[in-house]
Amino acid sequence: MSTNRTQPDSFRFIAFRLGDQTFAIDADAVISAHETGVVSSGGTFTYAREELPVVKAADWLGIDDRGHDGRGHFIIIRGPQKHLALQIRGISRSLRIPASDSRPLPPPLDRLVAERYTAILKWSAAVHDHGEKEIVWDSKREEKREELFLLMNHEAFLRDPASQATLSLPAPETASSTEANTESTTDSSTQIPSGTQRPAQLEQALKQRLFLFSPALKSQGERPFSFGISAAQVMEVCRLLPIVPVPGASGHVAGVINWRDEIVPVLRMAEMIGLEGVGAAKAQRLLIAIAPNGHDLVAVQVLSDIRTRQFPMAQVPQPLQNAIVSRYLHGSYEFEHETLVMPNLKSMLRLA
Repeated sequence: MSTNRTQPDSFRFIAFRLGDQTFAIDADAVISAHETGVVSSGGTFTYAREELPVVKAADWLGIDDRGHDGRGHFIIIRGPQKHLALQIRGISRSLRIPASDSRPLPPPLDRLVAERYTAILKWSAAVHDHGEKEIVWDSKREEKREELFLLMNHEAFLRDPASQATLSLPAPETASSTEANTESTTDSSTQIPSGTQRPAQLEQALKQRLFLFSPALKSQGERPFSFGISAAQVMEVCRLLPIVPVPGASGHVAGVINWRDEIVPVLRMAEMIGLEGVGAAKAQRLLIAIAPNGHDLVAVQVLSDIRTRQFPMAQVPQPLQNAIVSRYLHGSYEFEHETLVMPNLKSMLRLA
């Protein structure tokens, strides 16, 4: 990803809408944008007396864009041998952000969707009386709103412009193939946000407590499940934040959030072990946790019935018979009124 030559401390991009979401393309890769145009019967777009192959952005990303006919907006992408026309539905705009607000894909997205996106952009917008949006450089300005844009990997569809099919997802890793990968070694590791580091004495005390939370719905007549992780790994339980979906990611990834200026993936932990998750409609809180490597963050939507209990426990953990479930969990405990499972955050981030 390149930055503007005249202002190396900033990054310029073209933003456009697909469905209810905003995406971005590096402005250095764009030749021009056209607000009107029609795809020919041969599937091409005429630009500078040349017939360019067309890629429909919605189809390429696997986004439902029903009702979109052949008319639309087109972004001309510069190619090494031949240019390409990217068809979009919404109006495109040229925007600029500080280069520091272009963030790498966090795990597990750096493995799942690196072919589709190269970064996640943080954009601060102010809404004025006349309803227009503009870039906000002054963090003290009122009515500031932040959004996350997925920066598309334009080089990927330049490699195969004729294909209208969505990109295939990487094959899921098996437990045996990931056994050697004990820690994340990507460059996208997160630094713990300032103000969240804890004194050593408090950290030791937290290791002796478990946070119990419910990311799964309880069906009538079924035994309830709770999840438990070390209190030392819980960074915060906070109000719900806007979740930005990541088309093309695993179904176990609900999207990403902007938490304390960090891009954090939201995992569907309950669905990973075959339970029904609370989902966006019924979720009441977000629990933010940190993986054992001390860098990678993860969020999960939970109900508000969060508790703590002493750890280690007197009960003997139950053996996990299901191989698929066992790779996501450290173990489980059976209590009188509920089953407690211990998620393995490292494996969830690696195998999501």
